[in-house]
Amino acid sequence: MLKLLKKRFEIIKSIIVDSNVTENVSLGSCLESVFQLYGYKKWRLKKNLYFTQEFGHNKVTIKGSTVYWPSGADVRRLVDMYFEIFEDNCHKFDDSGTEIDRGDIVVDAGCCEGYFALKALNGGAKTVYCFEPGRQVSNCLELTFNNAIKNGKVVIENSLLGDIESEFLFEEDLEDPTFEYCAPV
Repeated sequence: MLKLLKKRFEIIKSIIVDSNVTENVSLGSCLESVFQLYGYKKWRLKKNLYFTQEFGHNKVTIKGSTVYWPSGADVRRLVDMYFEIFEDNCHKFDDSGTEIDRGDIVVDAGCCEGYFALKALNGGAKTVYCFEPGRQVSNCLELTFNNAIKNGKVVIENSLLGDIESEFLFEEDLEDPTFEYCAPV
């Protein structure tokens, strides 16, 4: 219980400190979501999480959205990521003016599990360019988007995307691919 409260207070602290968040979402709605809705919504999502082993990876389905995830990684982390993309919360991917329209070309920089790319395709994107430096996760993205790649709707680049061209040290955490280490060499 204390661990859960600490995590929620860390979320609130980041909301208060990060003025970009509070410009787009009221602090009150974030507090309400953090304390009343997030736990219940994520619990419901966990009840809808199904996974099997396929092609040496986890094949994970939540509410009809299927992605592949590295075999040694915790599949429960996908609930958090699914929640951020598909459920109503203050972690905004759909701010006013950033909606995906039919025929758009979308860049997903740091594609990770691929939920945002799935949402873009479902929203009518013509092509989604997925940049993901983690080799294990990139392999999973190739399985997730196998048909879309063949149809030219998804392009996966196993690389970092940034504003400078340089060499970087990159390490992926195979137990939790959402945590990666990257630093200039």
